[in-house]
Amino acid sequence: MESKFKGTPGPWYTQKYKYKGGYEELMVNAIIDPIHGHSAPVCMMCDYEKDQMDDNARLIAAAPELLDALQELMKGVAGLPPLAAIAGALNQQYQKAEAAINKVFRDDPESEEY
Repeated sequence: MESKFKGTPGPWYTQKYKYKGGYEELMVNAIIDPIHGHSAPVCMMCDYEKDQMDDNARLIAAAPELLDALQELMKGVAGLPPLAAIAGALNQQYQKAEAAINKVFRDDPESEEY
């Protein structure tokens, strides 16, 4: 059975804020009311690593669509005969995709102490 994403639904988009002195923030926002143009922040990135900030934000903003596409692909592969679906070269890719989907729905998110 396919799990349903319970986080903030997409679409998500990025929005950059530039401040005096060169400081930048990049917000990833979710459109929560497309009729009235309302959105809500999903996460914020600061300019600690400016060369990585834009790329990281775009990846996060694409997360809902990536998850949906990956789940659709897995449904299609699951319907194939077992040898054609996961045998040989596809086995590693299938396991990697399955692990990525399972990471989204894990109940105990990893945490690190600093």
